[in-house]
Amino acid sequence: MEESKKTTIVVSRTLDNSGAFSVPIYVPFVPKEVVVSNMNYYNDGTETTDFSRLTTSMIQSLDGCIGVFQDGSMGSMMNESVSFRVGRPVRGDIEFRFSNENRAGTLCFTLTFLG
Repeated sequence: MEESKKTTIVVSRTLDNSGAFSVPIYVPFVPKEVVVSNMNYYNDGTETTDFSRLTTSMIQSLDGCIGVFQDGSMGSMMNESVSFRVGRPVRGDIEFRFSNENRAGTLCFTLTFLG
């Protein structure tokens, strides 16, 4: 019986209106999937942008979207966990992009890699 492998990483970034950020991630095995959960976004309520899609090339999908968040001083939270296939090594700086560059709040989410 193969031993199941699991690595969890919490990502927290204050966005700088650039439309992207990178996170150094090293998973010591080749993950079959990643579960994205607890996505939360908070800003001071001054943004005029509504929803943003968060994407990455780390997953195997047509558009790379791993979640959606919105503006508002009350914060925005994605309550469900969502799984994506990975199937390749995850080692190095992983880039995340969001669809609206006008973001200067704090984005936080959890990545759980499963092998």
